Amino acid sequence: MTNEGTAPTPKPNPKQSEEQFRALLESAPDAMVIVDHEGRIVLVNSRTETLFGYPREELLGQPVEMLIPGRFHQQHRSHRTGYLADPAVRPMGSGLDLFGVKKDGTEFPVEISLSPFTTADGVFITSAIRDVTERKQAQEALQASEARLSGILDIAQDAIIAVDQQQHITLFNQGAEKIFGYRSDEVMGRPLTLLLPDRFADQHGAHVAGFAQSPETARRMGERREIYGRRKDGTEFPAEASISKLVQDHTITFTAILRDITERKRAEEEIRQLNEELERRVQERTKALERANEELQEKIAELESFHDMVVGRELRMMELERDNAKLKQELERAKSLRSPSRP
Repeated sequence: MTNEGTAPTPKPNPKQSEEQFRALLESAPDAMVIVDHEGRIVLVNSRTETLFGYPREELLGQPVEMLIPGRFHQQHRSHRTGYLADPAVRPMGSGLDLFGVKKDGTEFPVEISLSPFTTADGVFITSAIRDVTERKQAQEALQASEARLSGILDIAQDAIIAVDQQQHITLFNQGAEKIFGYRSDEVMGRPLTLLLPDRFADQHGAHVAGFAQSPETARRMGERREIYGRRKDGTEFPAEASISKLVQDHTITFTAILRDITERKRAEEEIRQLNEELERRVQERTKALERANEELQEKIAELESFHDMVVGRELRMMELERDNAKLKQELERAKSLRSPSRP
């Protein structure tokens, strides 16, 4: 009997519930494998067939170890026994690399989540199995890329330093260690001002903050003034540097590439001093040549004056000789006029 005005409680429909359960299982994106307390497969979805390459009739009633590489069978049975003693929803093999094996023997990396449920027939375990081959490949590619980048950073002679938005050091390569004298673990997380002379700290922070707000992604540092670094021992050195920024998820990472130009500056100073010395010597030589030229001009003038004197004397001698010749002729004529003529 039922109370008037109260709707009768619907009776559970086991068949409908089972169909809903199977539909839910089939809609799962992962391979779903349900095993009993003996580890035998009692239910799988179509994704399991696709992933492992078995039709489901070949899986049902078989030990779940058929989906695991043989080298793990004994260890898996032990873990399964331990799990049944304390069943709970959790990932399987946390911190371990798990593998599945296909019908053709191909192994592949997987992630597995375990979930127990109890029926009148005992405890059953649902395993959600996901193929993580692509993720592993991406991770391996990323690790390889990071290893290559690390290798490039480590062989670079320049200091490569990355800082976060608070200008705390997040990367310090071997080139930076050699230039600044710090080990990487001594500077990680510390402010970048550790590597700058105190008189530049505030100014540098303002420049970086301004760069963060600018549309530029890279710029050369020290275009208006020379920049300096400070080593662990407190000594300063001239440097040239460039800075770039990378924005990811609204977070900015700054990377500075810095080169110690002490030797270049020393060489430039030596060249400057040599040029000054050369200029001094050229000026001295020029003055000496000018003095020698003046003396030469004086000598030439003296020689010209002497020459003129000698030439003048010669001309006068020639005039005297002409005059003497004329006098002789006149004397001869006069003598001939005074002499009596003979019959």
